[in-house]
Amino acid sequence: MGTLDSKLTLSDPTPPRVSSRVRRLKWGIFEVAYESPRPWRFSIPRTALFQFRVLAVDGRTRASVWLFRELFKMAPMAVTTYFVSLLWITLAPAFSLYMGHRVLSLVSDLLFLWILAVG
Repeated sequence: MGTLDSKLTLSDPTPPRVSSRVRRLKWGIFEVAYESPRPWRFSIPRTALFQFRVLAVDGRTRASVWLFRELFKMAPMAVTTYFVSLLWITLAPAFSLYMGHRVLSLVSDLLFLWILAVG
């Protein structure tokens, strides 16, 4: 009959199966068994690659629209935030130049009026 401790007894007919990825670490009085992580690989399903290849043959615009729709389905808030920030980064320099021009123009007009009033 099995006991509550983790040692094998005679009633256990087969020892537990140990994977080749199980590592043991002994640190002082502690002995820890852990499974080493698998190396992570980025993988895209073959059907998605096939769809992208078919769309890319038809034209870059259709492939871009397909990719945008897929990304938007996965994470709509992140994609929206990304494109709004991309739009802001694109327009910010032009807006900054326009505001600088307007401020300098206003200062120039006020300075010109002040010189006419004084002199």
